[in-house]
Amino acid sequence: VRTPSSMAHEYLHMIDHEHGNLSRKAGFQPLYNKYVELLEDAVSKAGRDSPIHAQWNGNKKYNRQYYTEPTEVFARCGEIYLTAVRNVHNSICMPEESFVYPKEPGFLASTEAYYGALFESFAKERKEKEKDHEDGTA
Repeated sequence: VRTPSSMAHEYLHMIDHEHGNLSRKAGFQPLYNKYVELLEDAVSKAGRDSPIHAQWNGNKKYNRQYYTEPTEVFARCGEIYLTAVRNVHNSICMPEESFVYPKEPGFLASTEAYYGALFESFAKERKEKEKDHEDGTA
């Protein structure tokens, strides 16, 4: 972790990995597709002479290939869920404001639906494990 403000992003990478590469599963695909579409639209609207266009099409780390890698999209969309949907803004979750953090309402609704259901499933699993432990079945 380069800075504490990227901790949530890195934690989302761990969630992705520990839960079977969620970023590559069919359930995430519609959100992934919408995200990439929004980025491509932002680059197109920025124009060929813009720094965004140069970055997107460049050969440095932060380019189209990096920003559309499913694991990166999963973590970034999770950050968007935390900040734009859940209104979390603190020292471990403070992404930069840029074209790679779209705020289009339909996309935010899809982000809320996906990550809301995902985190709810984690909470349900935890409660079931706690109940099993209390019942002595674990």
